[in-house]
Amino acid sequence: IFQQAADGTVFLEDVGDLPLELQERLVRVLEDGELSRVGSDRAEKVHVRLIATTGASLEPAVKEGTFSKKLAGLLGERLVELPPLRERREDVIPLVMRHVAQYGPTGAVREITDDALAYLSSYDWPGNLIELRDAVRTACAHAEDGVILPESLPQTVRDACEDLAQREVIPQARRTDGAGTRGTHTV
Repeated sequence: IFQQAADGTVFLEDVGDLPLELQERLVRVLEDGELSRVGSDRAEKVHVRLIATTGASLEPAVKEGTFSKKLAGLLGERLVELPPLRERREDVIPLVMRHVAQYGPTGAVREITDDALAYLSSYDWPGNLIELRDAVRTACAHAEDGVILPESLPQTVRDACEDLAQREVIPQARRTDGAGTRGTHTV
């Protein structure tokens, strides 16, 4: 992966789940800028930018001995802490619209209703961005006549928002150019 990404970026999701042996190899690559191919004794220079994510703090794992202190230090040099999506509700609608634009065209999805956006904005997103992406993908697949309705959303989202008052959330993505019909947003 590092060789394929030479002079580019490697993205490691859930770095906290890497086995210790792999963590130590990663430390060597990051510190030395070199790696050896499997079955080779020759080290090769490689230059990559590493972006790694984790859903939990690495400190407890370092204390338990399940995560490399050295790797945690290297990753912590430029740490960006991003709160969970449930604490950034203002980001939900722009993310939904982006994913609808990405996945909607395959199912001829053109619009999403205010009610569907209200459900999506009110949901807590325990699975964060991955769950949001998958929910939008599901909604696009179940959209009726090119419009995402609350009924198009995954059952977990609908169940969690069952008592949602109509029009409780005013979507930030409202179009003012006259496109779409009242109560929907054109993608």
